[in-house]
Amino acid sequence: MPAEKAKEMATCESEVECGREGDTYFIAATVKGETTKANFKSGVPFKLNVPFLGINETVTATDEGGKKLVIKGTVTETREVTGDTMLITLEKPGVAVAGKRYLKRM
Repeated sequence: MPAEKAKEMATCESEVECGREGDTYFIAATVKGETTKANFKSGVPFKLNVPFLGINETVTATDEGGKKLVIKGTVTETREVTGDTMLITLEKPGVAVAGKRYLKRM
């Protein structure tokens, strides 16, 4: 993520909706009025396009035990649910910095 986008993300509000129906997952994220949606199955590559972050690539998501979802592309995104809180962690191989965002169920 470019430095200017990281700075914007640190100060803006976002709304994230995610869930699962059967073996299909969905994520809808709205940042600065721009919504990105993805529907996918665990272990099946899918196209992820997040214009605000400059992401447009094929990624693969893996369900790890029902409470943790790992999405791997050039950046690894981990979504882990504990109670009413979801922790999203972003890590890029070769970079010594990881970003974390805590979301509360509404």
